[in-house]
Amino acid sequence: MMSTMNCFQSVTVAFKNPRRKTGLFCVLLTLCLVLFSSCLSTPEGAAKYSVFVTNTKKVALLMPHFMEGTVDSLNLFTGKMGDTSFALQMYIYADDTELSFVLLNEFGVDMGSLYYTGDSLSLDSAVFPKSLKPEYIVADFENAFYSAEALRSNYELNRMQFECTKTSSGETRRIINNGTVIEEITKANGVTTIHNFLRGYTYVLTQAED
Repeated sequence: MMSTMNCFQSVTVAFKNPRRKTGLFCVLLTLCLVLFSSCLSTPEGAAKYSVFVTNTKKVALLMPHFMEGTVDSLNLFTGKMGDTSFALQMYIYADDTELSFVLLNEFGVDMGSLYYTGDSLSLDSAVFPKSLKPEYIVADFENAFYSAEALRSNYELNRMQFECTKTSSGETRRIINNGTVIEEITKANGVTTIHNFLRGYTYVLTQAED
């Protein structure tokens, strides 16, 4: 990850030789300004993947080391988007190095999988349409289970807010853009509900009892 100081150093290089042709100077200066802008909008510890949270604002996915603790559980995974709904079993494993999902039908047959390390991301499933980008599945999981402080910093870099409120049974997380709640996540008693108001979908993860 290029640091802000490195960006400034790149800009300095463009000024060292005043004999350079004006055209070359302009190209170098433009490139350096682009690099400087990317330094300001990319958080430390960001992965190489990103998602649109709104129609115009994008955030980078975080690396797995921002995972809070470890998840190793079988869950009932239900969801609804418009008139479409589904229910599957999902085995989730997540720690500070990786995130993996395995989807299972009611008979325990493998229906697909997702794997994410920050450097690599893959989705192999007949359940979801091919147009679905796995980055968005990872983003929802991160919003629910990754460090609230890391998420807050990530969203603030992109002019949005991330709130995390503790409750007696769990917590509520919200992503806010210009005063409007884009997504709300509630976690309580082994049930995680992700409601995206902008896109109009709801996911519910219910952890199976041991």
